[in-house]
Amino acid sequence: MRKLFTFFLALVTVAAVAEDLSSVKIGDLYYDLNTESSTATVVAKPSGKYTGDITIPSSVEYNSETFSVTAIVNAFYECADLTSVTLPNSVRNISDNSFYGCSSLESIVANDKIFARLPMSYSGSYTIPEGIQTIAGNAFQKCANLESVTIPKSVTSMGNRPFSTCYSLTAIEVAAGNTVYVAVKGVLFSKDKKMLVAFPGGKTGSYNVPSGVEVIGNAAFITSNLETVNLPNSVQTLEEHAFFSCYKLTRVNIPNGVTSIGIYAFAYSNKLPEIVLGSELKTIGNYAFYSCSALKSITCKAVDPPTCPDEYVFRGTDKNACLYVPQESISSYRKATGWSALKDNTYPMAEAIGHVTNNATSASRKLIRNGQILIERNGKLYNVAGAVVE
Repeated sequence: MRKLFTFFLALVTVAAVAEDLSSVKIGDLYYDLNTESSTATVVAKPSGKYTGDITIPSSVEYNSETFSVTAIVNAFYECADLTSVTLPNSVRNISDNSFYGCSSLESIVANDKIFARLPMSYSGSYTIPEGIQTIAGNAFQKCANLESVTIPKSVTSMGNRPFSTCYSLTAIEVAAGNTVYVAVKGVLFSKDKKMLVAFPGGKTGSYNVPSGVEVIGNAAFITSNLETVNLPNSVQTLEEHAFFSCYKLTRVNIPNGVTSIGIYAFAYSNKLPEIVLGSELKTIGNYAFYSCSALKSITCKAVDPPTCPDEYVFRGTDKNACLYVPQESISSYRKATGWSALKDNTYPMAEAIGHVTNNATSASRKLIRNGQILIERNGKLYNVAGAVVE
């Protein structure tokens, strides 16, 4: 019994030590300390925000033990009064939101391997130095006057949403010899061109995604100024935030081969009037069409309702939006999680055309424009889902 008690006491002691090593203040910063690897991670203040000029040391001392500072996790998130951060070369990992919303930064945050943050006030073109291997998530977020970025051949990875809300950005270029990324007419792709990684937010009008692209990457078109996007039949996946907050987007086609749509994929794209989902779609992520307030027509060709996590997939859309599905699937869609939010307005796909064309007092005709089937009636054009085409 005494041995068991001693063992239990030892476990409690270890747990207590581990707990004590979270958010430990050393100097002006807080750290999570890992005693096994002797490494330290810079973390956010338990209360309040970091301000002014910050110098992160390459190592810290705690209880007579030395810890190498190797990571930053959300430490400076929305630290609006932060003016500079000196980053040691020991840091090799930075979480996506570590420098999000740092609106007062006056200098670039980077070390010899990681490019962490460009000041929001920067304007014109910027070339990331050769030798940098990683571009951190949100590295250029809200750089509203940034016009172009050149990525060196040394970069092999980048975090999520590095170019979000860059409204003047019209070109992302990649230096010759890069083994992971390539630019085509200012648009960033994976080297094999199977993934569209990032589209410059300052480009306007329409864009035809090249044939062969299989994945629209995480936040690839986030906050884009585009009005229409044409996806090729090769596309299979729309990753999370793919078309997040595309506030001018009025049309995007979803090819039949798309099997998954990620979380927040079209959220806040509030000028999108209709969406047609293909027959092979299997899953839709949470909040995928959240706050698409202009969405009035949703057509889903899949016989089996694609899996949705909960009722928030279509939350914030027009409450009178119509859902058109295969005739034999109406009952299953009305019961399925996520889709049931539209159960009172669920109809067979045939009615998507019928409610436009079946009008005895007006003449209608079907035509094809840019490969899209349209209905012309009384001088107006409608798509097959019944929405007016501008």
